[in-house]
Amino acid sequence: MSSRKHNKSEETVIKQPGLGLLNAGLGLGLLSAAGMAFEVVLTHLFSEVFQYHFAFLAVSTSILGLGLGAAISFRLRAIDKEDLRTWLSQCAACVALLLPLTIVLFIATGFVPGYIVQILLGTLPFVLVSLITTHIYKVFGGNAAWLYAFDLVGAALGLFGTLGLLNVLSAVSTGIALGLLAALAAVLFAGKNRQKLALPLGAAALVAVFLLVNIFTHWVDLPKMTSKNVPADKTMYQVLANDSSSKIIDSAWSSYARVDLVSTRDSSQMYAFTNAGAGSYMLAFDGDLSKVSWLQSQVEYLPFIQFDSSKTLILGAGAGKDVLQALLAGSQNITAVEINPAMVALTRKHADFNGNILDYAGVNTVVADGRDYIAHSSDAYNMIYMNLVYSQAPAPGSNALSEAYVFTTEAFQSYWQHLADNGRVAVIAHQGLEGTRAMITAIQALDELGIPPAESLKHMALLMYNASDANQSTSVFILSKQELTENEVSLLSSAATATGMNPLYLPKVYENLFKGLNSGEVGLKDFLVQTDYNLFATHDDQPFFFNLNPGLPEALKTLLLIAAAALLIYLLTLIKSTHRPPFAAFLFFGGLGAGYFLFEMPLIQRTQLITGNPTLAMVLVLAALLLGGGLGSYLSSKWDLPGLWQKLAGIAAVVTVLIAAYAFLQPALMTALESLPLSTRLLVWSLSLLPAGILMGIPFANGLRLFSKKDNEILPYLWGWNSVTSVGGSAVAASVAMLAGFRVNMFIAAGCYLLVAVTAWLLSRKG
Repeated sequence: MSSRKHNKSEETVIKQPGLGLLNAGLGLGLLSAAGMAFEVVLTHLFSEVFQYHFAFLAVSTSILGLGLGAAISFRLRAIDKEDLRTWLSQCAACVALLLPLTIVLFIATGFVPGYIVQILLGTLPFVLVSLITTHIYKVFGGNAAWLYAFDLVGAALGLFGTLGLLNVLSAVSTGIALGLLAALAAVLFAGKNRQKLALPLGAAALVAVFLLVNIFTHWVDLPKMTSKNVPADKTMYQVLANDSSSKIIDSAWSSYARVDLVSTRDSSQMYAFTNAGAGSYMLAFDGDLSKVSWLQSQVEYLPFIQFDSSKTLILGAGAGKDVLQALLAGSQNITAVEINPAMVALTRKHADFNGNILDYAGVNTVVADGRDYIAHSSDAYNMIYMNLVYSQAPAPGSNALSEAYVFTTEAFQSYWQHLADNGRVAVIAHQGLEGTRAMITAIQALDELGIPPAESLKHMALLMYNASDANQSTSVFILSKQELTENEVSLLSSAATATGMNPLYLPKVYENLFKGLNSGEVGLKDFLVQTDYNLFATHDDQPFFFNLNPGLPEALKTLLLIAAAALLIYLLTLIKSTHRPPFAAFLFFGGLGAGYFLFEMPLIQRTQLITGNPTLAMVLVLAALLLGGGLGSYLSSKWDLPGLWQKLAGIAAVVTVLIAAYAFLQPALMTALESLPLSTRLLVWSLSLLPAGILMGIPFANGLRLFSKKDNEILPYLWGWNSVTSVGGSAVAASVAMLAGFRVNMFIAAGCYLLVAVTAWLLSRKG
């Protein structure tokens, strides 16, 4: 018998009575779509409840659930062939009910301290999804590559679907809607048997009714309000809990973030909160600027005082307060850039209150990322203004911190190049440390452009509000295209005193903060030696501007502990098992799990530079990798088993080279794409990722095929090992990004795939 015939018969004897491979694949694809989409939903829910640093827990939570489900499947007795369809259908129906139930419980316990309850809740649906998925792989082990194609393509379609739903529904309603996908999978597993269809159809009906109720009533959209245990940066909940007259009067959603409009006892203003945290003022305005002239006495107005800001660019326009300040300063040409379409839609909806401020005469409002907008602008501005740019957007992709790229050296270089001859950049920061870091980053940026610190400091000023609470000590950093004159310095000093501010740096007046650097006696490299705070200049490769403490933040330490515990506990599940994977299997699947995340995370982060939206960046990168992986897995499903280890070794080696190439070439490629229209950029960037996706989709499923040949019972365990090592990969990826940068992440990812290549080559030698 030929090897081709032997392989074909080996892969067809696994068909089960009543459950065809196509139905199994379609059902698996639907569950994968629901699971991947639910990960995105969880990042939005975590961002609405927790400090933004903890949004990454959503992805880690889902992966932990997948690993736990795989461990249970590994130790679970085999399901009888006659009961297989019923078991799969019932489990999928339970997933359909569990997705909305998880959301309800999460909202109900949103502010329980310690995060443990929310993490456990988040794992529940993924445990069941993993239980179903791994059992399907075990049953159809010989067809793992074919099934993996359905798995990956389903996940990619789930990402696209969620991106669309989040633009019209709240994250809660979107999560509930995903239960319908799981119910459809249950129907596919059940087949035409009416008795088996009762539970899936009943689950679908319950989910549909719950979805409609929440869409019209928003019954479970937000947790109960209480000032106790609310994170410090979730200002909206504090306001609602402490002010009995305050209430949410309107809400809007987008794939970027949720926005809530809150009224208080002060009828002259309302607050527009992004994910319950970053707040923007919406001021009552009837077109009479004299009625809002009080804004001129505020700290944020300082850069506009007696300055020609006739052409102003506002990055992070929010609900319009900054636009009013520019109008008061006499600006006749204002470009207001706001990244969140929900913020713009909500502000325009309440135009009667705010005087239609975003479409006021001379105001051009643009929905875009500020960094992306200025990269494509050919204009020169008198004022580039950024007031407390702090998005609170969710951070998908397993990264611990997601920072805006508006405060990097590359960003300041772009601002400098877009300033008119008399122009200035103004940055309003939360406190003095942030303002100082912005100034240091600007010094670094100009130094790289050939302007030494001793010269660039003549163009800069830094002032800070004198508040008893350091976190309320708003700072103002000004970067002028021309050297600040004595009159300008005197004016800033007087205005600072009048508004309760202290100068931290003013040329020839207050220079102690940068003593030595301003005279050229100390070089920038020697000056930037800091121990108490992390004030080093940020770059696009390390854009974590708000991480002011040295070392890793507590959120990342938490993730590292979770990853270590998950790996240890997962290994302990092998105790007393009669089925033990060989050591090579741990290296092979562990390298794939960790390497994939180490590659994916920097890709998603850097892709934000061309999308301006973290959710869109995640969808773009993962969809390209998943669709490519699905295609690669499908094509490789036709390969014979003899000689397959050699092929996998070669493919992993090519992936190693590709990842290293991405590490070097990605920044240059993204710079080259900046001049193209957004749709063209997204298409070209997606196509550039497809080759890596196709190749990366081949080793995992074919590794399952090969190991199933020796012991089919270990497949669930290997599938789960890949998941839990992904948690480790995400922890390492986030840590390395903060300590060394995204490029180093990619080099480590290349090393992981090199390990996979070496392992596959050694296995090929054993035969």
